[in-house]
Amino acid sequence: MTTAAFRTWRRSMECWLGLNGWPPQEAVLHIRFHCTPALQRSLDARFSDREWRALATEVALDVIGHIALQQPHKSEERLF
Repeated sequence: MTTAAFRTWRRSMECWLGLNGWPPQEAVLHIRFHCTPALQRSLDARFSDREWRALATEVALDVIGHIALQQPHKSEERLF
C-alpha cells in the first residue's frame, strides 16, 4: 500500500468514526473490521483482543499504518 493510499483511507476512517461518535473500544473494533484477513492476522500476532480494545483510536490507526506501509506494494493485494 502506498503512503498516499493509506492517508486517504485513514482520513476516511477518522471522518466515519467522528460522525458516529463511537467510544474508543467500539471504534477500534470497527477499524479492525475494515481490515482484510491478512492484516487482521498481523494485528492478532501483535495484540490480544484485550490489548487491541484498550488502544486509543489514533494509536490503532498508527499501528495499522505501520503494518500496511511495511508490506511490499502489490497493486493486486488489498489491506482494507
